[in-house]
Amino acid sequence: MSVWSPADYAPIIGEGAVKLYASAVAPLVAYAQGLATITGATVAAFNASIGRDGRSSRALVAACSTGDAMAMPWHTPGDVVGYWASRKLSREHGMPAAPARVSSWQVRPHSSSLRVDRKGKPEGKYLVLSSLSSVLCVHPATPTSWLSSTPPTIALTEGLIKALSLTTAFLIEAGIDSDDLMIDPGEDIHAARDRLSALMDTIEPERRFLVIGMVGVGNWHQNPEWNAIDVRNRTFYVALDGDIETNPAVARQAGRLHQYLTSGSRNADAKMVHLANTAGYQPKDGIDDVLARGIPLHDLLAAATADFPPPNPPGTEGRWRMNDTTLTTQKFEPNPDGDGGRWVDVYPYVARVSEVVRPRFVTPQETLTGNTTPRSELDQAACTVTVEFAWLRGQDVITRKLHGNQNMLWTVPDRWTAPQVGVVMPTEHFGPDPLAFPPTHKEFTGAMMGYRDSERVYRTAWQQMGWLPMDDGCPVMAMGDVVIGANGLIDPDSVHLGIDDSVMSGWRSFGMILPDDDDDARSAVRTTMNTYFPEHPEDYVWTDPRSAAITLAAGLRPVVPVRCASPLYITGGTNLGKSYTSAAIMAFWQPTGGVWTPNRLPGSAKDTQTAQEMMLARSPIWVTDDVAPNGHDTQAQRRTESAVDEMLRAVHNGHGRLRATASLGSAQVFKPIALLVVSAEQSTEVPSILNRVVPMRVARGFLNPSRVPTDRLDRVSAQGIQATVTGYAVRMMARRIAANGWAATREEWQQRMDDNATSVSAQMDVAGGSQRPANVVADMMLGLDVLSDVIAELGMDDEFGDRLSALYAAFDTIANDGASTAQSFSLGTIFLSRLRSVLSAHGAHIGTPSGSPGAPMPVGPDRWGQRAETINTLLGWTPNPDGVRPGGKRIGVLVFKDGEPAIVFDKTAAYQVAIQGHADALSASRDTAAWEGIHREGLSSTRWGRKQQGNGQPSILQRVSVGGVSVTGIVIELAALLDVEDAPETTAS
Repeated sequence: MSVWSPADYAPIIGEGAVKLYASAVAPLVAYAQGLATITGATVAAFNASIGRDGRSSRALVAACSTGDAMAMPWHTPGDVVGYWASRKLSREHGMPAAPARVSSWQVRPHSSSLRVDRKGKPEGKYLVLSSLSSVLCVHPATPTSWLSSTPPTIALTEGLIKALSLTTAFLIEAGIDSDDLMIDPGEDIHAARDRLSALMDTIEPERRFLVIGMVGVGNWHQNPEWNAIDVRNRTFYVALDGDIETNPAVARQAGRLHQYLTSGSRNADAKMVHLANTAGYQPKDGIDDVLARGIPLHDLLAAATADFPPPNPPGTEGRWRMNDTTLTTQKFEPNPDGDGGRWVDVYPYVARVSEVVRPRFVTPQETLTGNTTPRSELDQAACTVTVEFAWLRGQDVITRKLHGNQNMLWTVPDRWTAPQVGVVMPTEHFGPDPLAFPPTHKEFTGAMMGYRDSERVYRTAWQQMGWLPMDDGCPVMAMGDVVIGANGLIDPDSVHLGIDDSVMSGWRSFGMILPDDDDDARSAVRTTMNTYFPEHPEDYVWTDPRSAAITLAAGLRPVVPVRCASPLYITGGTNLGKSYTSAAIMAFWQPTGGVWTPNRLPGSAKDTQTAQEMMLARSPIWVTDDVAPNGHDTQAQRRTESAVDEMLRAVHNGHGRLRATASLGSAQVFKPIALLVVSAEQSTEVPSILNRVVPMRVARGFLNPSRVPTDRLDRVSAQGIQATVTGYAVRMMARRIAANGWAATREEWQQRMDDNATSVSAQMDVAGGSQRPANVVADMMLGLDVLSDVIAELGMDDEFGDRLSALYAAFDTIANDGASTAQSFSLGTIFLSRLRSVLSAHGAHIGTPSGSPGAPMPVGPDRWGQRAETINTLLGWTPNPDGVRPGGKRIGVLVFKDGEPAIVFDKTAAYQVAIQGHADALSASRDTAAWEGIHREGLSSTRWGRKQQGNGQPSILQRVSVGGVSVTGIVIELAALLDVEDAPETTAS
């Protein structure tokens, strides 16, 4: 019960205070709402205050003729925003506060003034004053920030008192003390609203709420107030009275409200609060009754589900049924005298919904827990429905099935051929009477829904391969038609992979091979190791051990129950081994030997971007092969490269692209789960992409020039030996999951990844050592960890321990290689390279600080002066018989300090010549960003400090004083500009 007493609600007194106390409404919440007590002595003044004359006030006078009544003002969101704006102006001008606008008045009459119906039940418990519309209300103390940006949680309930009770419960749940919700002595209504609003503003943003009240269950629609309430992607609780479970009219309104909240762009996460399931429930209980009994709001909301009644439930009055004995559909016809009736056959068959198949992807929660999510907690989605008809032929029961989507359940069968239902109707007689099919009554559909519904089978049709959750919390690995769990092979029908050729062509080409026993597994491991990374270098398939290390790791990385965020990016010329290496990786994931070859890989660069996104979400490993230049079509080339870059970034980040449907709703988002292998002739130059991939560069000599090693690998792939290693590894992982739990196993592999990153990072020697390349490589290394565990479990450490160590050592240099490549394409490095090219091409030149004519580098005996002619040529000067001539505009000057030369570049002029004629990341950035890249990457000189800005941060500019002349710009050592460690030894090109 309430922690307050009826006396705490003063100045609200009498039956109104008792009702508020019984509904667990906080006194401050009720008072700040504007609730007031009306008596016979004050009714005239109240009528005058709200502008009602004697004729229109008769009902109100009658409401308190025998005792006190309670006036209940309703405020829309617009009323509340206007009230707080008026309060602000009043404070600024020293004026008294104006009352809040009231869009509708409701009165709770004294119980003694109520009329009773024939059954003795009181009528008219609440009176809405005539000529006033029904509105959606919010509490007038609601902070305006909550209305300009709707909180993450919204609740809708019937009646103002229920809304106030729910508001009180939310406040207590958010940590507001009940003592702070008392009315202070002498506090006026404006001070009460100020105090309550301030309390609401202390609530953390993620716990904020908006409670909406409506007069009755049918008054939620056609209200302009919805325009001020943003329900998009909010959690929306609907708390209607408990008779929703028994009252068809209430159920119908709830279903329509759910349809409104979740349709179109609103996409609210609508949940129904089922009061009938609470302890001590009484018929027609409201949310206030349940809260007043002490049921915690947290428990009510936690038990809320997405199970709403259908918007238009057919046959709700139970007038039709399926007779399980006669196998006929019957209608109840009452007797003419109204006493009893009889069941009459309408259709000579019965129908039931036998199976509902829901195609879906693994949810983020299932990825974390390994358990399947209960059906009631999943959002509404398109399903495939099977309806089974049955009838009698003599003593035999004949059954036939029809298939369509879930619209079958809400559409009369004679309209099932409509495109939005998608049923293919039978070509033969259906039922004992051909003229009695299909049914034309909506009541038939309602009876069909209820007939043998406890036998209905709900199945998930998984739209992705890989690790799939199971009811027992022990996921299994499904690839094509092969499913492996802790106990070995599993019947794929029991897992029900919902992929077919319509969504993924060639999906059966994926698979694994389970070894017959441990000896079979040892043989497969031995053959694979001796083929991919043999003991003697002359037998190597790939001349660089790093390539073998990556190929083996990539082949087994999908076994790990953690998504791979490190794409493999194979770049290099044509016919040098890119597709061959991709096939060597895919050989680990085939159901039988010889499925994957260099000429037959899962994906191609010619696939559309959307198709590739879908495939990356359906398989734990994917290859996009042959990203090649598009001839003279440079725009097509840029589109292809951009699509590949976007795909690589999406895989690394684990994000899918958001799209709108034709009706501007949200389309399916395909989140990548695949280890992506991309082979391309040309590498991207985007640093943010290069930082997110494991690079493998292909050049002449990439593969062993001898055909013996590659022929051996071809034979091994044709026998499916690598896939046998995979099958053993998957069963090993499934057994660990069964023993230790899915979450603990994932945590172990996450920790392994962190340990790998720490180890790799310690070995990196790239300047400025970035952690990202180490993390990327550490992710791919988990595949090597799988191989290491397989070797250990099979007792083969002594045989392959040294080679495993060599493979791990190779990954240290792989991280260095990736970091170096990314750094070479970073913004500062590209900028410096562009400056070097412009100067050597004489598109600009470097001058002297004094502005004197002539080349900047003087001839002399020192190591720079000896090469003055070459250096000046590289700095933009063209030799002529009459001297030297500068090219283009001057973009900097040459200065010396302690005999060492440096260039002071002009901030604007140098940037402009560097971006001229280019459309890339450099030209898309500001000059400040480009110069910051020079400083950040350690390319600027440290012999002169950077100027300080007014905010204390270093400027990009440096000041240099030479011979009394002060020059400001960005200083780069001449050796760094020319990319040499000493005086240049080459001639200018």
